[in-house]
Amino acid sequence: MKNHLLKFFALFIVSGLFLISSCGEDEEVVPPQPATILFNPAVADPFEGEPGDVVATKVSVSAPSGLISLDISKTVGDGIPSEYATVTPDEGSNQLFYDFSYTLMADEVGVNVVFDFVVKEEGTETAEAKESITVVTNSPTARSYTAVLLDAPLGDKSGESFFSTNKG
Repeated sequence: MKNHLLKFFALFIVSGLFLISSCGEDEEVVPPQPATILFNPAVADPFEGEPGDVVATKVSVSAPSGLISLDISKTVGDGIPSEYATVTPDEGSNQLFYDFSYTLMADEVGVNVVFDFVVKEEGTETAEAKESITVVTNSPTARSYTAVLLDAPLGDKSGESFFSTNKG
């Protein structure tokens, strides 16, 4: 009986030690917040217009771990992306605001123009955030119309689409 009581008491002490050692405060690891890109006002995707129209928006970039740059590239059709703009913030800043505007050009009629916005953050090898705006330039001479078809006139000249030059 004493042997069973001794084993029970030893088991109780060991379980108490495990309970006490596991109740310490663990520091919660908060994952870093991702970089974000916002357009204000929002731009319709794709933005459609005619030559001379302007796409304009304020680009707001936030990178909690530190911002290196905002790179904007322009791709016309299936071509190779070319650098459109690179914006760098003040030293040590984690926010950036940029006024983006683009005037649709006549030589880009019928071709998609894509602007890619890429955020480069401190401490990362790859881009953390990427957004794009697609611009479609429509020809001002090529318009689509919808036809309103009239009913055929009735034999007794009483239909809604019949017009008499004598009676008006």
